[in-house]
Amino acid sequence: MAKKKKKKAGKSGAIDRTVLPQNILPKGERVEADKAVYIRRDVYREILRFSENKTERECGGVLVGYTVEALGKTNIILCGFIEAKFSEGTPTTLKFTHKSWEYIHAETAKRFPDLKIMGWIHTHPDFGVFLSEYDVFIQESVFSDENQVALVVDPIRREEGFYFWLNGRIERCKGYFLFDAPGVELRDEPPAEPVKVDPVRARLPAAAVCLLAAMAIAIAALISATLLLNNRLNDVQKQFRMLEDSANQAIAVLQQQMQSLYYQMNGFPSAPAASEETPSGETEPEETPADPAAPAGEEEGASETQQPDGGEEAQP
Repeated sequence: MAKKKKKKAGKSGAIDRTVLPQNILPKGERVEADKAVYIRRDVYREILRFSENKTERECGGVLVGYTVEALGKTNIILCGFIEAKFSEGTPTTLKFTHKSWEYIHAETAKRFPDLKIMGWIHTHPDFGVFLSEYDVFIQESVFSDENQVALVVDPIRREEGFYFWLNGRIERCKGYFLFDAPGVELRDEPPAEPVKVDPVRARLPAAAVCLLAAMAIAIAALISATLLLNNRLNDVQKQFRMLEDSANQAIAVLQQQMQSLYYQMNGFPSAPAASEETPSGETEPEETPADPAAPAGEEEGASETQQPDGGEEAQP
């Protein structure tokens, strides 16, 4: 039982951490910077197996290990990989959730109690090896220690590459080292063939994201235009009501002027007052206006002509 426990812990503790790994295989170009990256071969293969079928969304995890100061450099030794379960991946981004970090810290304490988190790994399906602005933000905010690295893997193009902090900036590491226990043969394996993926299917998630973004922008523009049109319609309706009120007032004034003109033409001093009801409820008869064409005094003369008393004719 004690042997098994020792063997399990030995996965990260079989190598002397005060010296550099001796059984190494260089990958890429020679690194002239003051840092170097070493990754254990079985961990490297584990990462490639983990990412090889992740061709539609980004996935990732963390790298654990330690550092050794030797040969005038800070040597970053990577001995383990922990998948970021419960993460949220899209075709272009990867988010470690709170649940992801809980799982990562629990696995680190369980499997690698004497190692530290030395960086992270994430995939770029068919996008190549680079750090996007979002990736740089993650590196600066989460993996900002000067010895923490980033490993980017493209599982479709079969490409990978490290990034590390150099003079306060995150830079591409031109080369790194695979290592294994002393006596284990290390050979440069031929690069794997790129995964044959239908180009339409491979680009579909990215196209779908672009389409959704375009639809969201179009919907937002439509809502904005609708609100603007609604406000404009309210203004037009308000102006129409104001014009209608003005027209009604103008018509009323015109009618009054026409009525006044009518009465003036017919010899009335002013428009007659509205008829008032008598106590019995009947309206008083209107007086017939005198004919303006009749000669002056004719009416008075007619009223003064009377028959004389006794039936005698009036003397001329």
